[in-house]
Amino acid sequence: EETPPAEAQPEEPPSLAELMPLTQMEPPKAAPPSTEAPAQKPPKRTSPKPKSTPELVIPDGAIENNDLSFLDGCWNNATRLRDGGPNKPIRSTYCFDKNGRGTRTERGLGHDLRCKGSANARFAGNKLRITATEARCTSGSRGSFTYPKEAIICERTRDGKADCYESQNDRWKAKLQRVK
Repeated sequence: EETPPAEAQPEEPPSLAELMPLTQMEPPKAAPPSTEAPAQKPPKRTSPKPKSTPELVIPDGAIENNDLSFLDGCWNNATRLRDGGPNKPIRSTYCFDKNGRGTRTERGLGHDLRCKGSANARFAGNKLRITATEARCTSGSRGSFTYPKEAIICERTRDGKADCYESQNDRWKAKLQRVK
């Protein structure tokens, strides 16, 4: 009697240990410590922060020495005034030399308003007084006219900041910020 042939069993694949000698299976040894400084990470790229515009500060000794050189340059005055028709803000800019002599410019955003006049700064007692003459104006829709005189009075606070108000026929807070 013949015995039936045995079913062929599939061969098992060789184990990893059979394929690679044990010396290669050991975990890699740690590299010796480097004597070089670790590489520094590149700085993160961020968008630049907007620079704040410095507000007017009256420096120590400026009043006592009648020194107006801190005004040298141009200053925007955040004003509450509005251009009549479109009710847009009017921008006031004062530019001074180191002696407090300068110009005043008013710009209205609604009627293409442009006004120019002179301005002067001086100390009156312990207050900084900025006076502006009438300014000659041109406007596309209103023609030529004059913008009234005005004054800005500033007092030095304990921390040196200038606490200012503006007046024409009325009185309101003024905020002078350097632009140039």
